[in-house]
Amino acid sequence: MRIALFCHKFWPDVGGLCTYTGRLAEYLAAHGHDVRVFTTTLAREGSCEQVAPNLVVRRFTTALANHPPYYFSPGLLTASALRTLHDVDVVHSVGYYFFGTVFAHATAAYRDRPHVATPVYTLNPTTWQRRSFDAVVGRRLVRHAAHVIPQSAHEADLLRAARFELRSSTIVPFGVDSEFFEHDYDVEDLRERHGIAPREQVLLFVGKVMSPKGAFDALEVVARLRADGRKLRLVMIGDVHARETDLFAARVRELGLQQAVILPGAVTDRREISRYYQLSDAVLFPSQYEQFGIVAVEAAASGRPLLGTPVGIMQTLVPQYEFGLLHRFGDIDGFQRNLVEVLESPRYRENAKKHRQEILAGYDWRRIAMQTEDIYRRTTRQTGD
Repeated sequence: MRIALFCHKFWPDVGGLCTYTGRLAEYLAAHGHDVRVFTTTLAREGSCEQVAPNLVVRRFTTALANHPPYYFSPGLLTASALRTLHDVDVVHSVGYYFFGTVFAHATAAYRDRPHVATPVYTLNPTTWQRRSFDAVVGRRLVRHAAHVIPQSAHEADLLRAARFELRSSTIVPFGVDSEFFEHDYDVEDLRERHGIAPREQVLLFVGKVMSPKGAFDALEVVARLRADGRKLRLVMIGDVHARETDLFAARVRELGLQQAVILPGAVTDRREISRYYQLSDAVLFPSQYEQFGIVAVEAAASGRPLLGTPVGIMQTLVPQYEFGLLHRFGDIDGFQRNLVEVLESPRYRENAKKHRQEILAGYDWRRIAMQTEDIYRRTTRQTGD
């Protein structure tokens, strides 16, 4: 099968979407499909990279970045780009609010090929631009897709509440790299690398370090508990958002956390990421909005308790397996109470370890990719009929 995969970011960029598209493309190529990835680049010149014999990544420079649909890529409109799409069997777009998806939808319609859409819809603070995009283009894209893949029941509910019509859909979640997360690692070298004392407990934050992800809430809670005499270190894996770099550094100083906060930056090695999870005593994921929330699954796959907010998969996964506690976004007092309870009560870690193998099996990337591959087959058969 010849598959065109459109996404606004792809490996080596980091993040949940990059992992989703990267792992999916890897699986499809390894199973004999011809995969063509269309994505963006910050470089002045676009590129075409032959990653594997049947996996090609084409990167296009962007323009008009502050206007929806975002990541406008003029290079997609060239004859050479269009020629690479003439014989595809299925078009799959990841994200609905960027130019690649608009182009993918138009290409699929023109060539009478099925368009599979993974919207990645979240309750980001809306603007008049996004509301206009939804009214003019966004809802139409989702409504006319041959198949829609929400990544959680929460995302599907958000789409319907925002008047998006899901005519044919299947919930397929993000996955975890079970080949890395299933192992128990020796992490003493990480403790030594970061100067973590034997009696210090480690809290882990994974993701873009920014206020909507709850990064500042995490700082506040750690400062409070350290003021109460708890020996805590906070490891924050991910880049600090460019708009908040100075603000974040200032807040760390104000709270006296210069020696408590560890910032390894973005970690791209998947084995190393799994080792950081196992270094932790608890994982913090106090995000304002998530369409899925891969960090929650990775924490469970590592056998570590989770502190988070009731968004994405967290609102079902955490109560189901009782391996953590949830608080409302911005509720620092509730966050603090929950963190104290999780650190003091062994049952949360015991539950995380108890259900670890179930999570590893149910959210393995290979299983997720197989489900997506099956959707491709079904939609192509339906289009052929």
